[in-house]
Amino acid sequence: MKKQILHIASWILLLSGIVVLLGFADMQQGEAVCQKLNISIDTNHGNLFIEESDIRTFLRDQGDTLIGKRLKDINIGMLEKLLRNNPYIENAEVYSTIDGEVYIEIIQRNPIIRIFNALNDSYYIDEHGMYMPLNGKYTARILVANGNIYDMEKVFSKDSLSTDTLNGLKGEIFKLAQFINKDAFWNACIEQIYVASDAQIELIPKIGNHRIILGDTSKMQDKFNKLHLFYKTKMGNTGWKDYSEINLTYDNQIVCKLKETKDIIQ
Repeated sequence: MKKQILHIASWILLLSGIVVLLGFADMQQGEAVCQKLNISIDTNHGNLFIEESDIRTFLRDQGDTLIGKRLKDINIGMLEKLLRNNPYIENAEVYSTIDGEVYIEIIQRNPIIRIFNALNDSYYIDEHGMYMPLNGKYTARILVANGNIYDMEKVFSKDSLSTDTLNGLKGEIFKLAQFINKDAFWNACIEQIYVASDAQIELIPKIGNHRIILGDTSKMQDKFNKLHLFYKTKMGNTGWKDYSEINLTYDNQIVCKLKETKDIIQ
């Protein structure tokens, strides 16, 4: 019994010591001043919308470079919120160390399509369905959409990173861009989405001079499976330059047009 009491007492003393040490470390860190600012920016997707100099300029514009400021006086939460308000930043994490260094870690938004609408506006939509303005210093080389696009309002929510509710044509274009972006083969093949005057969606490939009539995004996987099979089995026989149109809107068949010939049903 006495050994058990001594064992419990030892654990209590150990935990008390740890609490005291942590409190002392927090107090020391709070009194320390920022000696160095470290900024890292995620470029995993190859995007260069934000550079380290942009973050330092932002801090100067806020009247606070952080250097020389006591760590306990730095409002980490507010700083993160301000950084996340930037339309090119998906997430920002800020933290400090006991030796007086402050770290800012930035994750950039990743656009998957650039819109050229009928109102002469141009902007990006990222992988979460969020709108992004163009950047004067950097242009993402991604899938583009143009044609009869009128309802793509430029809306950017600064308070939420959740996917916007995209209905109608907006939803169709976003869903299609997501599908193409996630498939390495189609991402390499398709360079443009075009919305015709009858709201039918067409695809423009990187190779060949033909149009691919998708219609809409219903049965999208089936349509792309048909197209893949057609490319694999038919294009090699006639050639990429011989077709003017490949229509995927019909069930269980592809209707093609050879240049200056009648329709061919495959």
